[in-house]
Amino acid sequence: MRFLAGRLRDADEQLEAIALHPIEARLARFFLASVRQKDPSGKAEKISLALPISQSELALLVGASRPKVNAALGMLELEGAIERRGQQVICNVAALSDIGRLDDKE
Repeated sequence: MRFLAGRLRDADEQLEAIALHPIEARLARFFLASVRQKDPSGKAEKISLALPISQSELALLVGASRPKVNAALGMLELEGAIERRGQQVICNVAALSDIGRLDDKE
């Protein structure tokens, strides 16, 4: 029974991850645009940004619900693209670039 429960949980997580890819890509592009404003030379590997907008505003920006935005932010963290520290976000530029190239079709 535990094995089956684990497989179902894994399947749910995979489906959620697939559903979040477009949102992740939009968030990655949002952070990359902010990174480029802070470092126009494009030489920095990691950049710390003050998150200028709330999660509700971020949700409107990427066209998703707040829970999905929060889940997508969590996925970006798991993938090493960002690290959240309160209102600060430390961006891994290379990882964000890879994610920002994900297909944006839902």
